[in-house]
Amino acid sequence: MGCVISTCGTSILTNTEKRREQNELSVNRLSNKREEELSSEEKSYLDGLLDALKKESQGWDVAAAKRGSAELNSLLAYYSNQVSNGAINQHYFISSDTYVGKECAKVVANWWAGQGAGFHAELYSVPELTTADALSFRGAMDNLAKWCAESVEPMRGDPHYVVSFNLTGGFKSVQGFMQTLGMFYADETFYQFQGSDALLRIPRLPIEIDTGARLELEKHFDVYRKLSIGIPVSGSDIAGIPESMIFTDGADYTLSSWGRIIWDKCKQMLYSSEFKRSPYSGVTLENSFLNDLKRFENDKKAICALNERLDDLAKYLLTKGKDNPARLYVHQIISKFKEAPNSTEEFYAWSDGGAWRVCCIINKSSNGAVLQRLIPHPKG
Repeated sequence: MGCVISTCGTSILTNTEKRREQNELSVNRLSNKREEELSSEEKSYLDGLLDALKKESQGWDVAAAKRGSAELNSLLAYYSNQVSNGAINQHYFISSDTYVGKECAKVVANWWAGQGAGFHAELYSVPELTTADALSFRGAMDNLAKWCAESVEPMRGDPHYVVSFNLTGGFKSVQGFMQTLGMFYADETFYQFQGSDALLRIPRLPIEIDTGARLELEKHFDVYRKLSIGIPVSGSDIAGIPESMIFTDGADYTLSSWGRIIWDKCKQMLYSSEFKRSPYSGVTLENSFLNDLKRFENDKKAICALNERLDDLAKYLLTKGKDNPARLYVHQIISKFKEAPNSTEEFYAWSDGGAWRVCCIINKSSNGAVLQRLIPHPKG
């Protein structure tokens, strides 16, 4: 059981294009445009190619799929050309944030999902991913690193679950970055040489974050934490932080792709060491909450979970309730608790090892919260 993540390019469509009469339009010339940026003539040209490709791909057997798609060629080789071997795994197909990129990835994913019951194929279009300009591309790599931290890393909790990166298709620059990400988030990466069934398989290298990086995060912990969840910081806040850890568009600051990798790998250690006050100034803690917290001051797992929930709560408040994941689940208290008679809302602190919740008051007008009690989930 595992997951295979495949980067997808546009070669599947250029193969179709080569079989048609060439003119001044081409997939390569249009490959960096989003749908809204295409003229009616350009979109009509691409849709003609895509329609032909979609109809053709519906009839592909394994041999035809290998000929038509570099991504499927390597994926099928990974399964020894026995498509049924891939039914037990999850599959993600990564595309650029362009019209051609998204549509080509859909063709690949749809063919894979159509191979039978239980086949899993999910698309992820990387926001800002084009090669039109360096600033957008760098922002896209930051988004890709964040996606790996939030979506791929949790998969690796089970030692029997294998995460593999299929890097045969897609932009060469993206492949190179994914190879770096693979050192931290994948158990192996694989490529296929053009015109061959042979795979180059590279196992995960035992990379450790050095002490200097951890000390850097500890020194500027509050700033890195804010950057990791999207709380605005100023130029003076990031003074003294290495440039390699920060990305800016000239107005706002975020973690760079490398900064996000380092933060993600050190986050659990930092969050387990002690309870950290919320990074969002709108969250206040009553003494009753702090007293409840004392029973967990030596429980690293509980402290880590609560620090993470405070990050989730900050996002919830910053987005005015739009970002409310299941692990947090801010909701109104229907039946009052005797421990917190004045609380109006609650959210989950953690759910494993005995479910605990935080009772609080959410002030929607000021986007603030007052945490009042940390109590066990009532039985019954």
